[in-house]
Amino acid sequence: LQTPQDILIEGKVEGDISARVLTVKETSEIEGHIRAEEAILEGFVKGEVRGAKIRLNKSARVQGDIIHGTIAIEAGAHFEGTVKRTEEPLGFSGKKEINSGAKKTTAAAPSKTPAPLQKPLPGKF
Repeated sequence: LQTPQDILIEGKVEGDISARVLTVKETSEIEGHIRAEEAILEGFVKGEVRGAKIRLNKSARVQGDIIHGTIAIEAGAHFEGTVKRTEEPLGFSGKKEINSGAKKTTAAAPSKTPAPLQKPLPGKF
C-alpha cells in the first residue's frame, strides 16, 4: 500500500505501507514494513518502521527495528527490536546524484622507485 497522502489503518494489513502520515489504530495489526514521514502507532506492528517522526502510544506493540529522526514512546507501549536515530530515516539525503556519463577510470598506483633526476636544458638556467 503506497500513497503520498495520510492514511488511517483500522484492521489487518499484510504487506508494506508507505504514506506521508500513517496512523495505526489500537485494534489494527500490520505485518510488513512501514515507511512514513510521521507514524503514530497504537496497534500491533511486526516489521521495520522508518520515519522522520515516530510515536508509540501506550497501546502500541511493535516487533521490529525502528529507524527514526525523532521518537516518542508512551509508558505502557511494548517494543521488541532495535532503535536507530539517523538524520535521513527514509533514506533520502537530499543531495542529487550527478551522473555526467563519464566512464570510471582507475589511476595507476604510484611507483615505489623514484624517477631519475633530469638535468636542466642548456641555456634555460
